[in-house]
Amino acid sequence: MNIYDFIPDFFFGGTKFECNICGFKANKWLPRGHNYPIIRELNIIGAGKRNVDCKKCGSSDRDRLIFEYFKDLNNSASLKNKTLLHVAPEKTLSQKLEYRFDLKVYRIDYRAKGYRFVYDKSVIHGDVQQLQFEDEQFNIVICNHVLEHVKDDNKAISEIHRVLKKGGFAILQVPISMELSKSIEAEENWSRNEKKQNLGQHDHLRLYGQDFKTKLFQHQFEPLFWHFNNPENIKQFRINSSEFVIIASK
Repeated sequence: MNIYDFIPDFFFGGTKFECNICGFKANKWLPRGHNYPIIRELNIIGAGKRNVDCKKCGSSDRDRLIFEYFKDLNNSASLKNKTLLHVAPEKTLSQKLEYRFDLKVYRIDYRAKGYRFVYDKSVIHGDVQQLQFEDEQFNIVICNHVLEHVKDDNKAISEIHRVLKKGGFAILQVPISMELSKSIEAEENWSRNEKKQNLGQHDHLRLYGQDFKTKLFQHQFEPLFWHFNNPENIKQFRINSSEFVIIASK
């Protein structure tokens, strides 16, 4: 619970913006993110203090961008009965994808301290660095802003590749700066403040740069950056116009 849970929805209501996931129309959005200098200095995409969360369903700008990608994808190829593994699932996005596109969804999260009771029983315990699933079990994997938190992102990416079917794809959103040629890895002894100063968040272990694309190639993925090119809907749905969907195809 937070202070915004006690404020009635109608306080945010209006016609200026719309959540493309739940349909809630609003003139105001809830805040998320941080405002550390490194975020501005390196223009970290997917980070920063911003008012983008839907009061009704809690979706973020990231979630609404991913949903638009699935809508675009479904226009060219039906997603019905495709299997989706959603890592650390965003509740409203995950549910919307499941019933809108008739996907078979599996949800996992690593129940670390502070996250033990965030999810209901539909989300099982799992570690993206050591997935409990069979080889080539899923058509799609969503791993949205998770890789920057795990100790060994190479293991995680390798595991995602293993459980994907040939012809499948993963959505691997991360905080990324295109001004960095090489990703920054946290030192073992960095404090919370040093991570804030160098990576943009106290619980991040790395900040990705242009070499993230090379890393995906090294794990036998074909990377693609998908841009949502609809200025009117970008504004209406309060989506970050600088952010793109990072797709890794097998």
